[in-house]
Amino acid sequence: MAESALFVSNLEKAIEPANETATHILDAAYALFLEFGLRKTTMEDVAKRAKIGRITVYRHYADKPTLFQAVVMRECFRAMQDVERRLAQIHDMEERFVSGFVIVVNGARKHPLISRLLETEPEWLLPYLTTKGEAMLRFGSQYVASTLRQDIDQSLLATTNIDLLAEMLWRLLHSILLTPGGLMAPPKDDAALRHVAKSFLLPLVMGK
Repeated sequence: MAESALFVSNLEKAIEPANETATHILDAAYALFLEFGLRKTTMEDVAKRAKIGRITVYRHYADKPTLFQAVVMRECFRAMQDVERRLAQIHDMEERFVSGFVIVVNGARKHPLISRLLETEPEWLLPYLTTKGEAMLRFGSQYVASTLRQDIDQSLLATTNIDLLAEMLWRLLHSILLTPGGLMAPPKDDAALRHVAKSFLLPLVMGK
């Protein structure tokens, strides 16, 4: 439990901006990426929207890819915090897992920036989910692992490779996001998602 809390605390420090200026930069970049896309957004545009100097932007983020990755990581972390809030009132571990799976899949599918980029500029987003996606993989897997360690029966921790299980779940989310449809995750079908989570994923988590 303490280990999980420490990970989340360190993650917050790593992802949330260290100062108000960095916050303004990320907010401005997110708004511009959403409105105009990445291709048409320049670092100068971000500086103007944030009402700061261009050099200041470069001091915080070396180039547009670095800034983009920071925006995506912050959005992912915020999305996970929202999932936690929505699941806070569900005390049954199995239902928390099943509902959490449905919420995460739908949230990833419907996120404004992810949806826009997958549709209009996939060449910008896909590398951070695939060939350049190790940082995102580590981030997501560790976050899932910390959540599992808080939720599952403590007697399973000694017999289950939580880190490997968390990575499997994160990679599954990647697959569903990048290749929609099929029997596993048809669009707008929460019942199908619940079936997959309850019948196939939950037994892995519970060690059954």
